[in-house]
Amino acid sequence: MFARCSLTILIFTSACLPLAQAQVIRYVDDDAATGGDGLAWATAYKCLQDALWEAGANGTITDIRVAQGTYTPDVDEGGQVTPGDRAANFGLISGVKLKGGYAGLGARDPDARDIKAQETILSGDLAGDDGPDFANDGENSYHVVTGGVLDATAVLDGVTITGGNGGPGGGVSLSGVSASLSSDPTLVDCTIRANRGGTGGGMYFYRSAASLTGCTLSGNLSGTSGGGFAAASGYYFLGPTFLRCTVSGNSAGSEGGGGHASGEILLKMQECTLSENTAVSDGGALHLSQDTNAYVTDCVLRKNSAGGDGGAVYSNAGVGGYAGFTNCVFGGNKASGDGGAYRDPGFSSYQGFARCTFNGNTAVHGGAISVYGDDSHVGVNNCIVWDNGGGELSFGPYTSVTMNYSDVDHYLSGTGTGNIRVYPRFVDADGPDGIYGTEDDNLRLQPASPCINTGDPAFLPGPEKTDLDGHSRVLCGRLDMGAYEFGIGDYDCDLGVDLDDFYYWDRCVTGPGGGPYDPGCEAFDFEYDADVDLKDVAGFQMVFGID
Repeated sequence: MFARCSLTILIFTSACLPLAQAQVIRYVDDDAATGGDGLAWATAYKCLQDALWEAGANGTITDIRVAQGTYTPDVDEGGQVTPGDRAANFGLISGVKLKGGYAGLGARDPDARDIKAQETILSGDLAGDDGPDFANDGENSYHVVTGGVLDATAVLDGVTITGGNGGPGGGVSLSGVSASLSSDPTLVDCTIRANRGGTGGGMYFYRSAASLTGCTLSGNLSGTSGGGFAAASGYYFLGPTFLRCTVSGNSAGSEGGGGHASGEILLKMQECTLSENTAVSDGGALHLSQDTNAYVTDCVLRKNSAGGDGGAVYSNAGVGGYAGFTNCVFGGNKASGDGGAYRDPGFSSYQGFARCTFNGNTAVHGGAISVYGDDSHVGVNNCIVWDNGGGELSFGPYTSVTMNYSDVDHYLSGTGTGNIRVYPRFVDADGPDGIYGTEDDNLRLQPASPCINTGDPAFLPGPEKTDLDGHSRVLCGRLDMGAYEFGIGDYDCDLGVDLDDFYYWDRCVTGPGGGPYDPGCEAFDFEYDADVDLKDVAGFQMVFGID
């Protein structure tokens, strides 16, 4: 089979384009007849493993397109795997894009792609008998997807990975060798759900700088650390990056319900949501240890819980560790011990919170932040820390604290400049359902908020400096406190959006494909795309009349 396919590829590439420019595709559909060669949908491979074996053997295949359906790693037609073999898995390959969500055979357009309506499932449920709460998964694959030394050209796009039962990394296990031989694939719009493992129920990263964009890790379980994911490195500045990802409903038998990072790792999370994750001990959403450096930006951490400390985040990252949070919301997180949103028992050298909002978090001590330790340094700047149970902030007697331009209930005097203790006037802190930390909470500022234009006067706006909604910072002359900037739509900065503002619309409109707009027009750029057009009119209509 493979020899015939290789010959076909050679004829195609030599007759058409140079190999470096050619797109060589293989097609997979579980509804296909047996004996296919994968060259077209009409002769698609029935088993995904056959396409992967061929891609690994000849090195010319660039794309594998997989139709909707369910695929297990213990079946193929080439006889290279054994049915029921728990060690079988789908291995990623550098230079190969594996993409799911295609309509496949029987569709008017088999290349039509919709990853939600036409779900491609890579499953470790080898017997097809899994039940709720991981019932009947004793025969499941140890790992569903694996990767060794890979670069970013190994792409997994638009698939669901489920049913792994092993560890580390029941769903996905990525293992590099060193800093220069790391495992760095690219995952896009993937769902990793209902997997379990000893460490890293959903995913495990070892010496990996993998990139995840638009992915969801949900309902995964770890017996120890990292329900959603676990990452370890041993090399500074090496670790996974999460962009616009959701980590929700994962559980850990010990620490890090959403995720666990340790061992000189660099963890980056941007525009992510970490919600309703649970840990039996510490760190409901994240557990950071052993010289971890974590940079969390534009993220929402809500309704996570820990049976110990750190309802959302627990950090004992050590003297070489750093935890930084910028433009983040911590809402409705709960710790049975200390630190409803964040807890450091005194082992991290520095933790910084800039332009963050803490509300509705609870703990025994430090409903928002609890840090102890002689060598710990804490920075709280341009934040709102309000209505958190168990006291807002709890620091050790020798912890170094810098707090500036923040609105803090139970205000600590003498800690910095520009701090206030006044009700911040959120739009609706606990939402229509009256529960902190749920999706209907609105922690944006009302026009009469004392947090408007009272942030750091030295803060300068810039193209990368936005609020949690993606709008420009400093819309009306001075930075606001908290994660959200007030003033979108308020061109004349009178704390109201009305016809007086609309009067200036023609000064700023650029039209489709236009831009950049004139200075001062940031208030009309609702989509934050450096362009003011009809799409922004819709945003203006939503806030019109707010005063």
